[in-house]
Amino acid sequence: MKGATPRAKPQPAQPQFDIFHGADINDLTEIAGALQEDPAALDAREPLTGKTATAIAAADGNYLALHFLLVTHNADPWVKDKHGLLALDYARAIGHQACRQLLLQHMYPDLDDASGGPGVVRLFPR
Repeated sequence: MKGATPRAKPQPAQPQFDIFHGADINDLTEIAGALQEDPAALDAREPLTGKTATAIAAADGNYLALHFLLVTHNADPWVKDKHGLLALDYARAIGHQACRQLLLQHMYPDLDDASGGPGVVRLFPR
């Protein structure tokens, strides 16, 4: 066809929000936006390291982001990264005690019951 202008192939839309970045900077708005765009991002693994947003928040000591992911959105704390490490491993190794405690309570809910169970943090000392 003479005189027709070539059209560029449409590019897929780039996500506006990044759950990994949100977890890294403790930005709940960024995390919520990413989950609204793609609910599967909750337990997705970051391509380079294989860390989930939960692991990133735990490694950085970002308690608010970690709580938001675990409690509000029920993220899976049992997803391992490329090295076989859990979010709990990062929180423990780096010394983020509040994040470690939150992860343990979420991973082992039956150990902290109203009947005065032994307490998950006492069963898994640092």
